Parts: sequence; structure tokens; C-alpha cells
Amino acid sequence: MLPTPGERPMSAGTSFAAMAGAFADRAEAAGFPAFLTPVALSNPLNATPYLLSYERFEAWAGAWPVRRRQVAALGDILRRAEAGGVSVEALFVGGSFTDTANPAPGDLDCLLLYRQADPGRVVDVAALAGLQSVARQEGVDARFIPVDGDPLVLIKTVSYFTLLYAKRKTAPDEPEVRIVRGLLLVDCQGR
Repeated sequence: MLPTPGERPMSAGTSFAAMAGAFADRAEAAGFPAFLTPVALSNPLNATPYLLSYERFEAWAGAWPVRRRQVAALGDILRRAEAGGVSVEALFVGGSFTDTANPAPGDLDCLLLYRQADPGRVVDVAALAGLQSVARQEGVDARFIPVDGDPLVLIKTVSYFTLLYAKRKTAPDEPEVRIVRGLLLVDCQGR
């Protein structure tokens, strides 16, 4: 456990998900900021991305009609992807979707982190690309990223989307990028 100075550490038997979930509660109450504490006091548990179960993600998004529709469309995309031979392990969600001051985000920006469900079955990458197009039409900007492939590709891709999803759009003449919003890591296992 990586407690913030002054916080009481959780017991040794507490799971990572339970510890991360406690910080997600605080992050949700604060509007999912990039950091809950000053950066010098931050760590992987108390800063973005905040870990949520899929059920909790649905419940949180359900408070807003636009987000509820986008998550319903995402659920359909997940079912279709899984029928196509992949197991979506987690979602990485960001952009305006996690900006709680925005009641109607334009889309749901997310990475769908998947693995091959059946080692004997080849994943149809063209079908996943087609699903990405369908998803965009439904207000979901989804990118399929394999977790059982080259680890450098995975790390580079997640790092890129971390910055992209956490920044706020700036004016064209403003070269500075500002990290202003937190991200969600949604556990889809057992969904």
C-alpha cells in the first residue's frame, strides 16, 4: 500500500481493488481530478486513473442521460466484440466524459483493453475496426488495444491516451497542454 502521509494504511489483507476503490470514492466526490492530493503526495492509488468496477461505472454514468446512452452503446459494442472472440478485460475512459461539470459530453472516449478469448481462434482485427466505426456513430470513440501482444505497444499506447484523455482542448495559438481531468480504469472482468 502506498498511503498518503497522514492517512491510515489499510490492513495487509485489503485487496488492491478495495484500496483503489476507496480513493475512487473520494475522486468521484471531487469530480475526478487528475490528482486528489498535491502531486508530491500522490501515488498510483490516489491519482488518476481511478479504478471502478463496470457496475459502478454504469451506475455513475447513469446519473446523466447522455452518459447513460453512451454507456448503453458501449455495452452493445462490448457484447459484439466478445461474440467476435475477444475478452475485454478493462476500459480506459477519459476526455470530456469524465468531466463532471459537463452534463452532456460529445462522446465517450475509451480504450478497450482486450485479450484473445480462445487461443485457438484468430481475432478478426478487421471486424474490430468495423466495430470502432459503428461505435463512433453511437457516440463512443473506442480503440481496441490487445493486452496479450507486444508490451511496448501496450505501454506506449496507454501512455499516449493517458495524456490525450486527461488534457483540455486549448486554443490553436496556445501551445501549452494542461492536464486537468482524471481518468477511469474500469474493470470488466466478471461483467
